[in-house]
Amino acid sequence: MLTTRSTSLVSLAGLTLARECSPVIATLDILLRTKMKLVEAHELVINELSQFNLEIEKRLTEELSKSFDLGHSGVLQFEVSPDDYRISLLQTEVEIIDSILISDEVFEEIESFADKNNLNVFQVESEALIKWFSDRWNTIKGPKLYSPAYVFLHGGLEAPRYDMENNRWMSVDQLWPDLNENN
Repeated sequence: MLTTRSTSLVSLAGLTLARECSPVIATLDILLRTKMKLVEAHELVINELSQFNLEIEKRLTEELSKSFDLGHSGVLQFEVSPDDYRISLLQTEVEIIDSILISDEVFEEIESFADKNNLNVFQVESEALIKWFSDRWNTIKGPKLYSPAYVFLHGGLEAPRYDMENNRWMSVDQLWPDLNENN
């Protein structure tokens, strides 16, 4: 049985614990709300890109039906340039998407949404474009033709790769551990 004194200590301990946990809970809440805003921003971009689904799937299928050398990496890689929504097959330098121009109205909506919610526009567009392209890749059964296959952001051969089959980011060190052993 708890006495008044022990009940007070338990209450005091709970209050102290609540105060100590409060910043953690607040941080988790902020992270969750930011994640929800990011998902909503991604959906804005992906909804706009969805009008190109069939065209891109056709281009991907045509390009992958051709013969080409995978090069020294031995894996299929695509380079994404979010600035102008261009995606190229690294091995052939052929642009699968030569440039999708999102309407000014939609771009302004995405930019406004990102600004209003303290999101990085480049990050929002990059992540959404890669996710959308990865979905197209999986729709055409790309992993049956080439596995693994990766996407990376323009300008960084040392940049992390997005594994389109497993929907996850990987560092260059994870993909090619032998590269660091030779340096």
